[in-house]
Amino acid sequence: MKKVLFCLLLLSLIACDKEPFQRDQTDQKEDIIDFGVPHNQIWYTTSDYKIITPTFAPLQKPKIISNTYSGTKGVMVFESEVTQVEACLFMHHYNLTSVTLPSSVTKIGEEAFIACDKLHTANIPSSVESIGKTAFGTSGLSSITIPNKITIMEESMFSNCKQLTTVILPKNLTKICKKAFAYSPKLRTITIPDSVEEVEPQSFGGCYGLNSFYGKFASADGRCLIADNTLIAVAPAGLKSFVISNGVTSISDYTFKVCHDIEEVIIPDGATTIGNYVFINCSKLREVTIPESVTTIGEGCFINTGRSQTIYCKPKTPPMPCVGKYGDWEGFSRFATIYVPMESVELYKNTEHWSKYADNIVGYEF
Repeated sequence: MKKVLFCLLLLSLIACDKEPFQRDQTDQKEDIIDFGVPHNQIWYTTSDYKIITPTFAPLQKPKIISNTYSGTKGVMVFESEVTQVEACLFMHHYNLTSVTLPSSVTKIGEEAFIACDKLHTANIPSSVESIGKTAFGTSGLSSITIPNKITIMEESMFSNCKQLTTVILPKNLTKICKKAFAYSPKLRTITIPDSVEEVEPQSFGGCYGLNSFYGKFASADGRCLIADNTLIAVAPAGLKSFVISNGVTSISDYTFKVCHDIEEVIIPDGATTIGNYVFINCSKLREVTIPESVTTIGEGCFINTGRSQTIYCKPKTPPMPCVGKYGDWEGFSRFATIYVPMESVELYKNTEHWSKYADNIVGYEF
């Protein structure tokens, strides 16, 4: 009997010893996130404990057959398995506070939860493969983990999320589209996965609280993203002076847009292109030096900036303006003083589009 008990104890110890190894093996696989919602249901909560009627319910397939609110949870039941949340389904439901989707869902449509400004929790299962444009725009989310099957952060997906502080991007992400997180002022840091191949202009525009980038394309100090010698984003929180790294040849559109604290920007020698609206609405910007290498300046580049702004424009030949769609070029604030090489003053004043700033142009010995 003692031998039997000893053998059983020994087998139990061996099994316990194997468990950590088995757990390690599991950890190496992709995490499966399933919130336990039946595949024909969506769960939700509201601030007033009342049911919500989806905005475009008739467009949702499969059809909703019941919608009840009991205790602390709303339950929306569909006639069969839910594989996608249709576009605009929950838009403008200001009382929606949380939503939990079943693991059968693979797609969330465009503007599905737009303007749900009290939506603080979105439980998205790992089965989701795509999330449409502006799906959670102007929502009340404070944190979000994007499923690993998502490869593209679509335009304005989480724009204007005033409470958003934490974002975990998927490890298989390849592209972040313009305005994906624009105007989310409480976002402090963001880590770009190594899989990312492209970050479009203004992806993080208006993120006033952003102070650090990490991961792919991040500069050594974490203050900006640089890809293919192009400055594509800046973390503006508390930034008053910014020196663009040597080797940068282009500044993408809207890079410094609404950087409220920025006063001075130094563009490196070798830069050739300043994109459209790069410094628009930088209300405290007082000084920018444009190196001699610059050949192109975008539409609206320096408009709506500080009243006492000084532009040191070193090129001897006036840079080519990127003319707007109406055939004009609004390059500078009307309050700017534009210093150009002494020998090029008349050339600037008589060059098309630059001539409109003739009264602002002053000769300078560089």
